[in-house]
Amino acid sequence: MTTTPSGDEPRQDRPDGFPPPGFPPPPPGFPPPPPPGYQGFFPPPPGDQPPSSPGFPLFGSQQPGYQQPGYQQPGYQQPPPAPSSLFGVALSDGWRTFGRVGGVFVGAAVVWALIGVAVLAIVGAIFGGLANVVGSNGGAARSVFGLGFSVGAFFVGIIAVLIATLVQAQFVRVALLVTRGHRPVFAEFFRFEHAGPVVVLALIVGVAEGVLRVIPVVGFLLALVVQFFLLFAYYVLLDRHTQPVDAIRGSVELTQRSLGQTVVFYLLAALHLFVGALLCGIGLVIALPVVVLSTANLYRRLTGEQPRLPA
Repeated sequence: MTTTPSGDEPRQDRPDGFPPPGFPPPPPGFPPPPPPGYQGFFPPPPGDQPPSSPGFPLFGSQQPGYQQPGYQQPGYQQPPPAPSSLFGVALSDGWRTFGRVGGVFVGAAVVWALIGVAVLAIVGAIFGGLANVVGSNGGAARSVFGLGFSVGAFFVGIIAVLIATLVQAQFVRVALLVTRGHRPVFAEFFRFEHAGPVVVLALIVGVAEGVLRVIPVVGFLLALVVQFFLLFAYYVLLDRHTQPVDAIRGSVELTQRSLGQTVVFYLLAALHLFVGALLCGIGLVIALPVVVLSTANLYRRLTGEQPRLPA
């Protein structure tokens, strides 16, 4: 049982988790408790402090006219103010980071593109050859030829989505390391980690978007809304090694933290990809890494962590 400094009577903690005046302060580095009733997936970002009760000033608070006698937390500094333009800072950090490690990102993107084209060509040749054999058996088999063609296209589409998802996961994982000052090497883009949950998350997202796109008129817009709120799903999954459902929940929470600025960032990122696609697709080898690095920087800032540029 926690007692008073004299050790005579039990202490009654305040409802917000802080000790009453007169008790020893928390040890250095001890984080303040979250606000009462906080149920979020991520801890509150720097600057979000619990509300104070009337007559009970908080430890370390800067309330006018109040000073705790004889106490000063070692090394205490006020958290840096939040940037006024999160989307602008994130995009700027993405371009600056690309300027330092962009070469290895572009090289890995080119190699993965060649691998993807080769795999899809092999799969398409297998299903296309099977359809041609079946379709050469006469008129009755033409319907079977059509079935073979559609089945082949279906499997090629699934394989293409899985390859794209796994490749995206590699770039996201490396980008998260880069935002902590790590300088990547080429081999890191071909090291599969947490692949099972990545595939499951891709299937969940793909099925959800596919169902929404079937809805007339508004289906496409609803699919875009899902894509927006799942902007950070792979970042949460690979950074925290969570399950797909938790990654979805964490992504929704992060996008809601700064909804307006995240919308602007999403639109600007889409503009980057659109301009890159206009340049005969070659611009995508630059636009894609920049967007991934910018999103990783935004993810760090929304989770309360200051991103670092690699040396």
